[in-house]
Amino acid sequence: MIKFRMYYDKDKEAQWLNEMANEGWAMKSFFCGFFHLSPAKRVSTSIR
Repeated sequence: MIKFRMYYDKDKEAQWLNEMANEGWAMKSFFCGFFHLSPAKRVSTSIR
């Protein structure tokens, strides 16, 4: 899945990535605001 998000606040970006990880999505790559996410096991993790 590809999602476009433009964050100027790194804390909000980390919060969104944590929410996606809790929903079962892992960030595979990032380029110019495009997050490439792949299905993964749901984990309770904290980015950053």
